[in-house]
Amino acid sequence: MKKIAVIDPFIVSPALPCFNRLVENLDARLQYHQPQLQGITTLEKAPADAYIVLGSASHVFQNLPWHAPLADFLFDVLREKRPVLGLCFGHQLMCQRFGGVVDYYSPDEVKLTGSREVELTQEAFGLKAGTKLKMAVSHRQVIKVLPAEMEEIGVGLRFDLIRHKTLPFLGSQPHAEASVDFCSSEALMDHSADVKAVQTDGMKLVRSFFHHHGILARI
Repeated sequence: MKKIAVIDPFIVSPALPCFNRLVENLDARLQYHQPQLQGITTLEKAPADAYIVLGSASHVFQNLPWHAPLADFLFDVLREKRPVLGLCFGHQLMCQRFGGVVDYYSPDEVKLTGSREVELTQEAFGLKAGTKLKMAVSHRQVIKVLPAEMEEIGVGLRFDLIRHKTLPFLGSQPHAEASVDFCSSEALMDHSADVKAVQTDGMKLVRSFFHHHGILARI
């Protein structure tokens, strides 16, 4: 069974419900890491076959002391052809590391919440072009300029889903890992049918990515 390191760069409270959801849905051995508290030491001491970077209340342009070391660590992981899935903060962190630009969605720093339908603009990880995925959102920042080494593969907002052209990186601005708790407390969703839909579609994306790269035996 492959090992997936789940990186939780939380600022306010740990995203344990989201981690638990990944444990329940991925046929892999999952590790849990907190780089804002422990740096990348635990990641270096426990190498994994693949990595997931969750959301954070910190912003990539704050350049906190642990931001650059984490981005550099994941950059090296990708060069070793180990898959990395960046979700919200993880999506933005790696875009910035590869030379992209991240900024607020709007000048008034409005927070986007709820759910958003993202349509694949090309085939990706076994999912056909035109596939529509409904996913939870909770963010103020977005990718403004995409790095030259990456390409857009899905649109709700621009650059909602991106991948590296040659390395095993997938970035998702929406929260594909969203737990029921996250949907209510962060995405501010109040319809159970919508919560079920975003959980189903989000996990479809996660599982397809890791299956494509040989981390999961089945979708």
